[in-house]
Amino acid sequence: MYYVLSGLFLILWAVVNLFVDIQEYGWAEGNYWWFCNLALFGMGIGLIIKSRGVLTGFLSIASFTQTFWVIDNLYRQVKGVSLFGLTDFMYRPGYPLSKFVLSHYHYFTLLIGLYALCFLPRVRNHTLLLSAIFNPFIFAVSYFAFGADKNVNCIHSSCLPGLIPGEGPVFAVLFWAGVFLVHMAIAYGMDRFFLNLDLKVHQQKFVHASFAVGLLAALGFSVHDVQYRMAMPKFACLSETTRDGISTGCKNTKPYMSDEFLINYFIKNDGIYDQVCQVVLDVDGKEIVPQEPGNLMIGAAYTESHPLPLPDKDMTVAVKSKCTRIPGREVASERQ
Repeated sequence: MYYVLSGLFLILWAVVNLFVDIQEYGWAEGNYWWFCNLALFGMGIGLIIKSRGVLTGFLSIASFTQTFWVIDNLYRQVKGVSLFGLTDFMYRPGYPLSKFVLSHYHYFTLLIGLYALCFLPRVRNHTLLLSAIFNPFIFAVSYFAFGADKNVNCIHSSCLPGLIPGEGPVFAVLFWAGVFLVHMAIAYGMDRFFLNLDLKVHQQKFVHASFAVGLLAALGFSVHDVQYRMAMPKFACLSETTRDGISTGCKNTKPYMSDEFLINYFIKNDGIYDQVCQVVLDVDGKEIVPQEPGNLMIGAAYTESHPLPLPDKDMTVAVKSKCTRIPGREVASERQ
């Protein structure tokens, strides 16, 4: 029963996480295709079907990605800055609190997976074969389905340029090959260790107790991190506004530099005139003009980004437009 309930718990978390991702960023961003998110779902499947191979295949992926995430997150809570920069994106202005809370599955998946491997039936399940299929498939989709600007699973360029510099096709091949070897080595070692693990009664009790303590610690760290995040300067982007058929508003934010973040905004012409428009960002009463005026035809829309400094106090942004009609360029129904 533990395996089914734990599997359903991870899959439910994965589904909610996917729904929030799509609602906030859409399918094109590919946030749902990162290793950790896929491991959350894959491990859930492995637990339900009691497949040591599927569970180990995804757990071995998660073990060298989520471990660094956990260390970075704990360091951030203690020191106020990231150690590796892996969790900086979570603390940027505009990052949804729902996503922030959901991201803490990293604390739980490793515990649940390792605990299950201690007690699953010790039978071989083609762990290396499954890992050899999962890994290149996930990386291939990351590279070909999502562009370099998305950089899903760091395949187009390094996510830690200070430690591992590089970008482009050559980097992609070398990076994948390195990760593939590490993945296979961890999968092999993990599979061999747990297949040969024979826990005595007193050792089983110790594992049970350690698992319970680990879950409580994970919950405590997660709650503390949410409190830490909520104590940071608040960010708000005012709701979409419409004026003379021109709609403007915020879409989301993205990581940028260590002291800046990107705000994504849109402008759309739902009116009956072609217009020349200029977007203005009102940041706490100070107007910023991110680009020169341009033609905005009837029915046209575009999304742009602009960097803003990380706030040291509460920040409010409104996306406004300054437009003028292009004479004689209204729709036919208006001229009749």
